[in-house]
Amino acid sequence: MGAMLNARANRTLMVVTAGQQVRAKLTMEVLLADPQAILLPQPAARSPQPAARSQIGQR
Repeated sequence: MGAMLNARANRTLMVVTAGQQVRAKLTMEVLLADPQAILLPQPAARSPQPAARSQIGQR
């Protein structure tokens, strides 16, 4: 979050990607699950959006 706030203060473009568990496991009560994780970066981000699915490593 600090890096995001610094980038916003300096008017620097920044793309942040963050990993998340498989969506099927988010229905279970796990330790690091946050169904509203998109709300955390809202003060520092212009348009935070959750990724629909991961494309890395899939062919």
